[in-house]
Amino acid sequence: MGIAIDKGYIEGVDTPISTYFPQVLESNNENLKQITIWNLLTHTTGLNVSDTANWDEWLASDNWVDYVLNRPSSSRPGTVFNYFTGNTHLLSAIIQQATGQTAYDFGVEHLFSKLDMDSVQCGADTQGISDGGNGFAMNVYDMAKFGQLYLNKGVWEGEQIISPEWIEQSTTLQFDRSSGSADYGYQWWVRTFGDQNYPAYFAQGHFGQYIFVVPDLELVVVMTSHYEGGTSIYWQYMNQIVNACQE
Repeated sequence: MGIAIDKGYIEGVDTPISTYFPQVLESNNENLKQITIWNLLTHTTGLNVSDTANWDEWLASDNWVDYVLNRPSSSRPGTVFNYFTGNTHLLSAIIQQATGQTAYDFGVEHLFSKLDMDSVQCGADTQGISDGGNGFAMNVYDMAKFGQLYLNKGVWEGEQIISPEWIEQSTTLQFDRSSGSADYGYQWWVRTFGDQNYPAYFAQGHFGQYIFVVPDLELVVVMTSHYEGGTSIYWQYMNQIVNACQE
């Protein structure tokens, strides 16, 4: 999304999603009409939907995009954090409409190939839209490259792949959840680690797939696992790693 905005395909994060989904304007849900790309990026759409309650039903639906857009609202956009993978899938659909390429193909051209991220794969929904919220997979080495790109403020081998402005915006606090173990940027979680509370951001995949970045220590940590317990074990690992690095 950041690259698509940088290149002018998409105006910006304040763009209403009705720009890309005109059926929104026909809805009786006035809150739905107020949802912007920013709300999708931060999981603050106000729609009454979540991974916990709707995951299986959403995946089984005939049209993933329509399923999300047909949910009722439970709050005004921008006021409540409610994580739902379908929000990220809508971002993928927007990229496809704006660029004429699937998010995967757009990523191959403008990101993955430039970093030699050869392992990246992505599925699609029945409409041919890249599974933006759940479908991307890559090996640990390509995960580390992605983290290093962000640590380098979007530069890879001298080329600016992602603008430093987008790196800054996406990895700093955009929504204070006031609960849980981390707050949120644009599709990145943000929190501190270590005894000295170093600012950090991380990508989190189901069952323990992580990319952690701690800029002040020039540190990237990548983990893959299949652990169905609580996430606190990963915070313990990171606290220990950060404390060891600062020593």
